[in-house]
Amino acid sequence: MKITIPEFHSKRVPELELRFKNAPIMRKDPLIDYQSRIRFMRRLFKDGTIEARERLVLLILNDYYQPLWWCVISEGTPDMTFTNDNDVLLHLILARARKFIICHNHPDGSYKPSEADLRSAMTLQHKARYFDFEYVDDIILTKTKAFSFAQQDLFWENF
Repeated sequence: MKITIPEFHSKRVPELELRFKNAPIMRKDPLIDYQSRIRFMRRLFKDGTIEARERLVLLILNDYYQPLWWCVISEGTPDMTFTNDNDVLLHLILARARKFIICHNHPDGSYKPSEADLRSAMTLQHKARYFDFEYVDDIILTKTKAFSFAQQDLFWENF
């Protein structure tokens, strides 16, 4: 069996470039308390999507806790989503963020964090601290309920 490797004729190596422009403030009121964070995060999920499949959203805040920008980090199945902390950190670094909130949904209606949720939050917290990012909250949404790690005092000395 003969394997042919195509020649690369260009002397330049292709590069991927990603730039973030300064984003306008999405909301002037700061997201200081957990209730305002939950209300804001619910708006980022379209109607019917909370029950469909798990989705992990990253929200970047300015130094005054005002939301600047958000993105979907991953979408999964009705009972799980795969997340790589490095994807979150990459977005935070490129956006020159200082503060952030993570939010994901549980389509099955269980609003309490699973062991995997707790492990993931702990790991991301340690990595975020290394880069001097403030992990403001981790929120779990269901159709009717929500869970805030910060409100339940799971941030951070307990990790």
